[in-house]
Amino acid sequence: MKLIWKFFKSIRLTIYLCVIYIILSLWGSFSLQIDGDLYKTIDNEVLFNWLRQTGRPAINKTSWIFLLIINIVFLGINTLVCTIDRLANIWKRVFNRNLNIQIEFLNSLKFRSEKIAEGDPEVIKNVILTQLHRKGYNTITSVPDKQQTTDNACPRIIIYADKNCFFAFAEVIVHFAFILLLLGHLITSIYGSKSIDNVAWKNYKTVIPNKTFSVLLHDINMRFYPSGQPEDFSADIGIIKDNNEVTRKVIKINYPLFYDGNVVYLTNLGYDQSANWPYAVLTVNSDPGAKFVLWAGIFFMIGLLGTFFVTYRRIWIFITSLENGQIEIKAGAWINQTGYKMDKELENII
Repeated sequence: MKLIWKFFKSIRLTIYLCVIYIILSLWGSFSLQIDGDLYKTIDNEVLFNWLRQTGRPAINKTSWIFLLIINIVFLGINTLVCTIDRLANIWKRVFNRNLNIQIEFLNSLKFRSEKIAEGDPEVIKNVILTQLHRKGYNTITSVPDKQQTTDNACPRIIIYADKNCFFAFAEVIVHFAFILLLLGHLITSIYGSKSIDNVAWKNYKTVIPNKTFSVLLHDINMRFYPSGQPEDFSADIGIIKDNNEVTRKVIKINYPLFYDGNVVYLTNLGYDQSANWPYAVLTVNSDPGAKFVLWAGIFFMIGLLGTFFVTYRRIWIFITSLENGQIEIKAGAWINQTGYKMDKELENII
């Protein structure tokens, strides 16, 4: 089990899968150009239905799609394992704030500052804590102790401070959003449905295949430019269920009607020339994975905000009483963004 876990959390596996994804996508692009007629109906059905009815009989031409799905599944598992593994490490870093560390730890940090001061260590500690709180840091402190150092037995106070802890999980949130995105598309590809070219006549109920409701077209509206090009068109439609109109809306291109997990799109309008009677052409989709995709987009925005615009910061400060009566203050900082400078902030704090 450990070997499987180690295999799927490998960054090298992620790189290989991304390279394979690119290769399969290029293969698919050429296949679409060469066998265009085969793929004409791919947008008229949910993916798995199309694969079962059209793709599988032509497996010699559509094998790239099946391989691409397998590749994405492996990429999803890889992302999930990496997310769980990374979450455990970040959780430990954020919530297990251990003050039992040696001063030599500061040498491993990129940002460091130190100075010698005069006064009472407790007063200096309180001044530093005030500065940290003003800057929005959460802090914990140790009581004066006698930590063992190379020069033996120096009373010392340790302050730990951090800021923007939530955004420490930014990269995990982005990974989680990617998993939600894949899950949403998978659910729609399996359980979704599409019904195209439903002609709804004005004042008549139109039965939608495999649905428990009908569509009633109340009216249409078409506006044209002086040149004759269409400027805008819309349809006033209602949803009829059990002989009652349960909802009604004026829909336009890209402004559909949502009802009970279904989406009603307007694709065309027209008049029957013989009867001079208006009609609308509707597409009705069921997209049960849409909510997952929506939440994925929200989490992507939060994760990217934390990754590129908010810095998670950690500061350690050692206040040591020297034998000559002076106070040595040493500080070090860690941040999650490589381009952010902490030198000046450390100097202002201590």
